[in-house]
Amino acid sequence: MIRPCSLCGYALPNAGSPCTACGLRPADSSLSTPLGTWSGLRAALVAVPRGLGLLVTTRGTKRWLVPPALLTTAAFVAFAWWLYGLASEWVERGREWVEAQTPQVEGFWRSALVWLVEHSFAFALGKLTGFLLASTVSFVAALWTFSLLYELVAGPFLDEVHGSIERRWFGRDLRDERERPKGLAPVEVAKLVALCVGSGVVLIGASFAVDWPFATLGAFALTFLVVYACARRRPAFGEWLAWRAAIELRTLAASLEATAIAAVMLAFALPLLLIPWFGTPLFALAAGFTTSISLLDIPMSRRRWGILLRLSFLAHHAPSVLVFGLVASLMFLVPVLGPLLMVPAASVGGLWLFVRLDKGLLAPRE
Repeated sequence: MIRPCSLCGYALPNAGSPCTACGLRPADSSLSTPLGTWSGLRAALVAVPRGLGLLVTTRGTKRWLVPPALLTTAAFVAFAWWLYGLASEWVERGREWVEAQTPQVEGFWRSALVWLVEHSFAFALGKLTGFLLASTVSFVAALWTFSLLYELVAGPFLDEVHGSIERRWFGRDLRDERERPKGLAPVEVAKLVALCVGSGVVLIGASFAVDWPFATLGAFALTFLVVYACARRRPAFGEWLAWRAAIELRTLAASLEATAIAAVMLAFALPLLLIPWFGTPLFALAAGFTTSISLLDIPMSRRRWGILLRLSFLAHHAPSVLVFGLVASLMFLVPVLGPLLMVPAASVGGLWLFVRLDKGLLAPRE
């Protein structure tokens, strides 16, 4: 079991030895005194606005928020476009049906069908109605699910934001300094990643213009070859890729565990809604606690905390964690804009609260 530093939470080398990661000397004076179980309640109340302030004032963080926002928005735009295509297909089928029925009828109905075929504005009106319907359905879906998709997409980018915040506090990214493979500068990594991602986007985009059933599969294969060639030419880049893949897999595994725990807690909390008067507030408390579990996932994953250590931290600081989750949940209620601003703010605020709360209580006994 990891013996965490009371301040930064990274593993101590030995019992009783000073932390070699942070040195217990943070640049931010608000982090100098670890808070206990109940003394952290005030910090939990201001953690989300504090996180927003850290995002605004820390260099190199805002650019990491652009990709997940664009990807999430693109997903809902693609959903709306798919719905519009479906509606347009129905309109075209209606046109074909009208043209097929015209020769088979006489009198008024024949004149009406001929008029519909000759005046195509009726079908154009149908397509416009389909567009408005698709836009409305997509907007309603975004109101309810935007934050969920954004949280899912933003995870790796928020990990980089946490690294920038830690550099501000401790002078370096503690996780990267301990684990990152040496021999490849960050600038070179960025260039090689841009080359691989750019090649993949171009190849996969071009595959949609090729009339071949396996075009997309071939584009993915060529993208893999580009990545493999870069790793062969620069072995340090291959080591970096393996390291990042291991981090993402660990983060995914821990996130799935946390999500499963949160889902079970919410399932057991559902009967609370049946209690008159007090049921909804009690369920809100349970929902706030499960929200905080997901928001504290990144700092715990960066420190390689296992599920038992995570649960121990949550149990020791349950009041503060609960208040933090409730405040974050209220912020998320603002449609679209709430998740775009408050998911990263709450994530960074969770890091600030995590560092503020005392982790020395979690040290295993001899």
